[in-house]
Amino acid sequence: MDIEAVADDPNSRKTELQSLKRLMARGGGMPDIEQIARLRPEERDAILDAMIGMCYADNHVQDEELLCVRRYAAHLADKDIESIVKEYKPDLQRVGRKIAQSDLGPTGRAVLVRGMALVAAASGDLDEKEVAFYSQCLRAFGIPASQQKQIEHVMARHMYGDLCRVALLKDGSYDRARKDLDSARQKLSLSDEETRDLEKHARIEHTLDLEADKQDHS
Repeated sequence: MDIEAVADDPNSRKTELQSLKRLMARGGGMPDIEQIARLRPEERDAILDAMIGMCYADNHVQDEELLCVRRYAAHLADKDIESIVKEYKPDLQRVGRKIAQSDLGPTGRAVLVRGMALVAAASGDLDEKEVAFYSQCLRAFGIPASQQKQIEHVMARHMYGDLCRVALLKDGSYDRARKDLDSARQKLSLSDEETRDLEKHARIEHTLDLEADKQDHS
């Protein structure tokens, strides 16, 4: 797969990356260290492979996505993440096999779902190919269709919530991100009521974070 370089406005990309860094500094999207510590090596390897694969899913590897992967990789891999990314060969079938062979338990699934959701939302929008990629990864869990559907719904809510948080950190409102949020809602099959609740929750978190920042600097 050829990876196409992204030539967006550098100032805008810098702002988005700074927004994601602030989100992580506040604890948003941070990996659960206690959960990861309980994972077997093959589970960690499969999760990291899937997270990097999500970066490549839309043929655009972006700095925001790699930032998320690096944050998780510090706890998932012993090898230098820069070498892993450089040598990475996108292969959905391989990722699926790893997930199936690692026999991910509930903890591993939770870590994978949370990590992939953050990577997908990191750039501030959501591509159809990313949605298709995570759906195929979830099918490799080898669980009943009803349970997979529940997990897909949880992941969709994570993704939309992360998109909201990045939008608020970047602009302080949803105005400029509205088109992308509406598009994501349709792609993720979320109801209007759910997205309103997720936006409200993200706004409350954002307001509390701003107040905490003011107190820290007072």
